[in-house]
Amino acid sequence: MESPSELRAGREERETSEAMIWLDYRDIRARVRIVDLLEELGWQATKTRGAQLRGSCPLPGCSRTTTLGSSSPSQWTFSVQRDRNIYRCFRCGAEGSVIDFWSTYRRLPVYEAAKELSSTINSHQRSQTSNPTDSTTDPQKQQQHSVPPRESGSVLNRD
Repeated sequence: MESPSELRAGREERETSEAMIWLDYRDIRARVRIVDLLEELGWQATKTRGAQLRGSCPLPGCSRTTTLGSSSPSQWTFSVQRDRNIYRCFRCGAEGSVIDFWSTYRRLPVYEAAKELSSTINSHQRSQTSNPTDSTTDPQKQQQHSVPPRESGSVLNRD
């Protein structure tokens, strides 16, 4: 049987071999717009008021049983604040940033969700720099395109 210090040393060795990549959560939240991510998922707002969008909740496990075509308040339970880049569902209680949304939607830990979003941003940047004829090579436009189109390595690819 191993001593406690040997067990600790083995655990530390495993932890360093599986070192976590440092992620800038603030940068990810600033560069990935939740509205773009929801659009990629096929979510559409059923009600708009200023910077606020409302619709049914796209998160798994949130019951959204409503009659199709009705404009009942149950279709307005999911709220997105475009200017603040946050969301909230008044039915299931989920709320937060784009990283929190992706974590809940994909059922991943927050770190893994941030890593997926970060790798998508990086792959999108590489495809932009390798294609100089693309009209979105302007740095201001690149920042606006936070979720790449499906054909260029979208966050929706679940390979």
